[in-house]
Amino acid sequence: MDFFFFVLLEMILPLLLRRSSSIQRLSIHLRDDLGHHKSRILSFSPPLASVTHGLINSRRILTPFVHPLRRFMSQGSGTIDNHTNLMTEAFIPTGDIHKESSSSSSSSSSSSSSSHSTSTSNYLGYWLLGTAGMVFAMVSLGGITRLTRSGLSIVEWRPEGEKLPQTDEEWRVEFEKYKSFPEYKRVNSRMSLDEFKPIYFMEWAHRMWGRALGVVFGVPLVVFIVRGMIPQGFTLRLAGLFLLGGGQGAIGWWMVKSGLEHERFEGAENSHVRVSVSPYRLATHLSMAFSLYSLLLWNAWDMFLLSAKERQSLITFAESSVVSRLRPFVLGSAGVIATTVFSGAFVAGNDAGHAYNDWPLFAGQIVPEDIWIPSLGLRNFFENTACVQFVHRNLAYSSLASVALLHTVCARQGGLNKFPITVQRGIIFMSVLVTFQASLGIVTLMLYVPVELGALHQAGSLALWTSALYTVHSIVRVRRGLPLAPM
Repeated sequence: MDFFFFVLLEMILPLLLRRSSSIQRLSIHLRDDLGHHKSRILSFSPPLASVTHGLINSRRILTPFVHPLRRFMSQGSGTIDNHTNLMTEAFIPTGDIHKESSSSSSSSSSSSSSSHSTSTSNYLGYWLLGTAGMVFAMVSLGGITRLTRSGLSIVEWRPEGEKLPQTDEEWRVEFEKYKSFPEYKRVNSRMSLDEFKPIYFMEWAHRMWGRALGVVFGVPLVVFIVRGMIPQGFTLRLAGLFLLGGGQGAIGWWMVKSGLEHERFEGAENSHVRVSVSPYRLATHLSMAFSLYSLLLWNAWDMFLLSAKERQSLITFAESSVVSRLRPFVLGSAGVIATTVFSGAFVAGNDAGHAYNDWPLFAGQIVPEDIWIPSLGLRNFFENTACVQFVHRNLAYSSLASVALLHTVCARQGGLNKFPITVQRGIIFMSVLVTFQASLGIVTLMLYVPVELGALHQAGSLALWTSALYTVHSIVRVRRGLPLAPM
């Protein structure tokens, strides 16, 4: 990492030195005229504060790596930092300027520490966003693995990972292992070695992507902790996320093992020759993936809140009051969407997408005939194909209705433009994605779940949940004195 900072220094050093000289002369001029022109300074201080913060951040990051530059750049830093504190008063409502005036005389070391933590929280936020992006790809890849029926092709699990076979002999060894398990015996008994290779590779790629994800998250986390770069209150959160990611790998194997052992459940599909994993374990695995993804995003947005705190205006009381009336509707809509996504895991686990492939009816009926099997009781909601698909469809309709209700509530409050920009974006994204996802689900069902559309539908559910989670984060973080996270 030091190498990359040094390269960056070589590229921006000439510009940085010129900026340093200009800002230092300007700060001296402002100090001399401060007594007579305070109001004038405050009127144009926001843009000047922005430039000054840029200089301070650059200097504080680069000096630890180039010792000779530290002495030169530190000249006049007290003057710059003092004026920076004065300028940031413009971001505080007028009634609070006198209340906060004591903070403008804080020491230069305190200012530089704040600037450094601000830039660090940005880096950490983007790192968490990148990791969340890898989880998104992982979930999408898992959907393709399930739809191509590749998940049971590797019959062993090693925490360190499996080597991809290279020679014909190695491939034959893996194929012989697969032949001894129920899926080959009952479903794929005519499969050749060449047909086995693609499904093996798909499952191998899914597993190795998960291990790569652990490295991408775990190694930087250790570095950040050792260097003291984690903001207060986040260390335990991030360590918990690492443990959750490791547990997800174990849950994945627990799920696969149910298919290898062919642990059948009692229900409507008992006579079917299909060999699959337990729908309960599949739902657990998918729900854990969604939870990990959600926590990564939430903490990333919290990191951006830290960096935005000094440069964003405080939300007004009027905005906070308007948002508070919308909050229960946003939380309710997000809850309906989350329930719909969870029910989709049981649709996948029961292979319910391959039944009742007409719409809007179920084999020509409003309610499917086999929707309730008395012997199953409440397990109908999780094991009965007809009931599972009926519930999922109606939850999808409920998701559409809940987002439409959000727009109705916003209209009664004066329209979307009455809300903070992040809340506006979140609701708009929810509206677009819930419509797209519902339409895609109908098309996927009627076309008998092609792999491409099925995988896109699973990725779409995660995209829809992302928009709902972003809206929730924005709505619950709106407090007087607490800025909103950028998007």
